[in-house]
Amino acid sequence: LIDNYDVHTTSLRYVGNLYLDAELLPDLKFHSNISIDYNNYNESEYWNNLTQLGASPTNGLATSAITQNTSWINEQTLSWRKHAGDKHFFGVLIGNTLQSNTETLTSAQGTGFPSNSYKDISSAATRTSDQTWTRSNLASFFSRIDYNYAGKYYFEASIRADGSSKFGDNYKWGYFPSVSASWRLKEESFLKNADDISDLKLRASYGVTGNQAGISNFAAKGLWSGGAGYPDNNGGDQPGTTPLQLPNANLRWERTSQANVGVDFGLFDGRINLTADVYSKYTSNVLLLLPEAGVTGFGSYNSNAGEISNKGYEIGLNTTNISNRTFTWTSSLNISGNTNRIEKLPTPIYQYNRNWIIMQEGSPMYSFWLYNQLGVDQKTGDVIFEGEENGKLPVSARKVMGNAMPKFYGGFSNT
Repeated sequence: LIDNYDVHTTSLRYVGNLYLDAELLPDLKFHSNISIDYNNYNESEYWNNLTQLGASPTNGLATSAITQNTSWINEQTLSWRKHAGDKHFFGVLIGNTLQSNTETLTSAQGTGFPSNSYKDISSAATRTSDQTWTRSNLASFFSRIDYNYAGKYYFEASIRADGSSKFGDNYKWGYFPSVSASWRLKEESFLKNADDISDLKLRASYGVTGNQAGISNFAAKGLWSGGAGYPDNNGGDQPGTTPLQLPNANLRWERTSQANVGVDFGLFDGRINLTADVYSKYTSNVLLLLPEAGVTGFGSYNSNAGEISNKGYEIGLNTTNISNRTFTWTSSLNISGNTNRIEKLPTPIYQYNRNWIIMQEGSPMYSFWLYNQLGVDQKTGDVIFEGEENGKLPVSARKVMGNAMPKFYGGFSNT
């Protein structure tokens, strides 16, 4: 490949940030910032006729692509912090964020070169080109309040509104609240003098988050594509358009609500620290690409069509086994488990060429959809499958048999 494959890339990138901080009043602060990430990426490749891609009948393959990506984000926040006496601490934050991402890709390809001395696409017998453009915008407004009493009782509540250009005209905005509280029992009088207990804290929270990942920037739009030429009566080509994507004006944010209860426990001046959490998550309006009847002319469409539940636990244990002037030994153990279930799904979704992974209502995600092997015929040596009829296996004989998700996972490390 060193001798028969040429690749060149050049990237011009700028990453910059400008911010302003102002103290409007003794307890009131204003912050504004804008960040820009610009990347112009130019790449070219040539496979000569001694490579698999460039061998006959291709007779050399050259590609060239220029990608220009521009991202920017602008944020403003107004924060107020106040303490009354030695026990009451308040905080309020309001703000907004605006961000945008634009990407343009221009590419070309050429095949059929006179010899390997010619590597530019202009020397190719057959040349093709393409160009794409995409953009997404996001506007967010948020607010948060927090309160702390004497380092013992903590409370926080927040709400945010996010508007995305990816979603349909009817549901561009999503609203996501959250609330949390904690109680540091170690600061109470009945534990403050317990020398063996270095920390004890109870936590609880509930919140809703939104997701827009997994869909294209124009997922809700009805799209048409140009370049669909058709022959005319004179044998020439006429320009035309063709439908590309079905619209969905009701496409909306995927929402996940989560409740969490946890405890932090420390012993012997922090030499042993335990953190344990249990949670329950429920995701609705799952963003999915659902299959569409072929008679419509479309293979699929973007939709909110599922609900998924997750319940689990997370446990972490950190210990300082030895600590002196010359030697320190610490250990860390963590273990997590999660139970997943698809609560609602209008139609099963199959994955991979042989459809051996299935997502269907009532089963975990990424379930194995297989034929159940009962044994081997001792006379013929053939495998015997459940539901086999006259040597044939109908699709109805398949069943869910386990899934790709582990029952638990974790790690143990020493430093």
